[in-house]
Amino acid sequence: MTQKIQELKRRNWTITKRLQRRMARENKDNKNNLEKTITSPMRKANQDLREANLSPTKYPDLQKKLTYHNCLISEIKESVSHEKNKFPVLQVITGKAIRDHKCIRRLSYDIKVNRKQLMKIKSKREKEKKKTRMKAAREDLRSKVLVFLERDDNSTCLPGKRDNKKDGKEKKQKRVLNDYLDNLHQKFLSENVLTKLSVSVFRRFRPANYVLASFGNRRTCLCQRHQNMALKVRTLKALNITTTSNPDQLIRQMTDEEVLAKITELEDEKIKYSEWKRVDVEEKGMMKKRMNVVQCEANKQEFGTLIRTSLNEFRAHVYRVQTQYEQIRTLKENLPKYNVICQMDFAENYSCVHADEVQSAYFDKASVTLHPVVLYYKVDGDINLHHKSFVFVSDEPGHNSSTVYAFIKDLIPKILQIAPGTKAVHYITDSPTSQYRNKYIFHLVTLHGMLFDGITASWHYFEAGHGKGPCDGVGGTAKRLADMAVRQQKVVIQTPVDFFNWGKSQETSNITYIFVPKSKCQSANNEMKEWNAVAVKGTMELHAVVPITRNVISIRNTSCFCLLCFSGGRFHPACDGWRSVSLEGKQKRNAPGTETNEIELQANDPQEEEVERHVEGGESLLAQPPIVFEQSYQKDTFVASVYDNVWYICKVLDFDNNDNEYQLAFMTKSNPVSHTMKWPTRPEELWVTETDIVCQVNNPAPVGRKPVRMYKLLPDDVNKIESLL
Repeated sequence: MTQKIQELKRRNWTITKRLQRRMARENKDNKNNLEKTITSPMRKANQDLREANLSPTKYPDLQKKLTYHNCLISEIKESVSHEKNKFPVLQVITGKAIRDHKCIRRLSYDIKVNRKQLMKIKSKREKEKKKTRMKAAREDLRSKVLVFLERDDNSTCLPGKRDNKKDGKEKKQKRVLNDYLDNLHQKFLSENVLTKLSVSVFRRFRPANYVLASFGNRRTCLCQRHQNMALKVRTLKALNITTTSNPDQLIRQMTDEEVLAKITELEDEKIKYSEWKRVDVEEKGMMKKRMNVVQCEANKQEFGTLIRTSLNEFRAHVYRVQTQYEQIRTLKENLPKYNVICQMDFAENYSCVHADEVQSAYFDKASVTLHPVVLYYKVDGDINLHHKSFVFVSDEPGHNSSTVYAFIKDLIPKILQIAPGTKAVHYITDSPTSQYRNKYIFHLVTLHGMLFDGITASWHYFEAGHGKGPCDGVGGTAKRLADMAVRQQKVVIQTPVDFFNWGKSQETSNITYIFVPKSKCQSANNEMKEWNAVAVKGTMELHAVVPITRNVISIRNTSCFCLLCFSGGRFHPACDGWRSVSLEGKQKRNAPGTETNEIELQANDPQEEEVERHVEGGESLLAQPPIVFEQSYQKDTFVASVYDNVWYICKVLDFDNNDNEYQLAFMTKSNPVSHTMKWPTRPEELWVTETDIVCQVNNPAPVGRKPVRMYKLLPDDVNKIESLL
């Protein structure tokens, strides 16, 4: 009985709801039919009043308001019925008041427009552009800030093809700010004394592709010295010695004595810190050197000594970084007529990929050598500095000086096309010894005028670890566009020639692509071997090389473009720090029948390499009597020397008793586990101080067969070197 009662109730409820829905539909139909019959706005107003049990004659003001409302709805409905006039009218009527009072649904019903379409309209009228006061002056200030942030001393361009960010509709290469925005703002104001600019506006002017600095991050601290110093500063901050984690800011805020005084006040005797070091890592049964962050521990006294040494080296490093950026900026601002600046750098090789590739192709990719070049020049009658970007494409895998020379051979004709009448080229690069800072490039500087129809050259180097510039952006852009074309299946790039053909077909690109085959690079290599170039002592410290005569160059630890040293497009070294070096030398060839392929160079006579200091009048002053050092390692003996935190076996070629430096010929390691080595195809010779030499070792024993003769170090010598290190 109970179940039957519940079933009857449910049935009764269902029938009642059906009746209600039917009555609602009939009322709606009756109302629609009534609205169709009532076409006058006043009749609609009277009908609404009667439905509310109100007499139109008793409430004339209410009748007028309703009539006015019906007139507006009728006009709007008529306007939006035409597609062309719909959007401007909807912008006017869908405003804040309509949304706040939740009248969108009623408006949609009255004018017969979809409610969702009304909700998408954000403004009730067309937006008027805000009139900015002093628009021209503001844009000029913005351009100044952008030029300031784009300088290499204020931001670093990331080289990766994925290091890009959208700024508006265009993808731009990322640049990492080298300092905090507040510090850059102060620097901008110090360089522009008459300019008034607040920090908030300076921050607002920063483009989207300029990423804020993050010291201690591997991708932003591209310099090993900066990175190691940043890790030590983190330790100092953790010990409450400083409040900053920025090493550049630390040396501006505190002196060495203040830092050391706070270290001596510490209660902890043992201090832990981190440092980047090369460590032995086992990989596939072989020991390899890898850069890793190593946790170190030292007592308070040792840590204080380490901080003092690190601060002294870091201050000198920062000085060279800032000086090079400042001098190169001075050259760009005051570039003489018929002078061209050529900034270049090797990019990371491009790996050929396919849109759809098999597994074996993924692990066996061909690579393309890319060498971006950016030229800066001036046009007759224009004081502004123009630039042109090139990308040299080659199938030569070696990133060495002979490849650079082959690129320059094809670059000079392009320079003459862009800037006819060029008389001097100023090359600006970073500082790798295998590519740019070596004896072959120094010799090229002296021969440049003879090789290229009187066009002289000078070569300037950024401080190690701070050579990032516009070339990295050009290389990253070229690789990103090539990858995009491959993904879109517009092109198939499998070889360097395919990459060049694709680049040449990009008519809208501002980059010019030049292909240099491997045969030209080999020809350049053979030509450079005939120069009989000799090593220059102090190669790792110099940052400027300018020619003086046929076989004499003038070198300096930092570049200088003051009016005394550089005027009229020619160098006249006059400031302190310049010294002349002779490049004349004799080469000894191996005697017939010898088993080694080593090339020994006889060093110049000390009298031929005498150091001169140029003064303003162009005369040379004789150097003061030098201090004579005692020679600890004899010529033709073998020693172990440390270079870039890695020890190598070297042969002593010469000794300079004035500077206490040794000229060493380095051997390359073939197998770090068995300690076998060989002489490189091209001699690698450097002048090093005695402090870089670990100890003397026995002559390595020859093993293997020709044509590549290997040498093995005795186990006793290996244990001796490792114990001393």
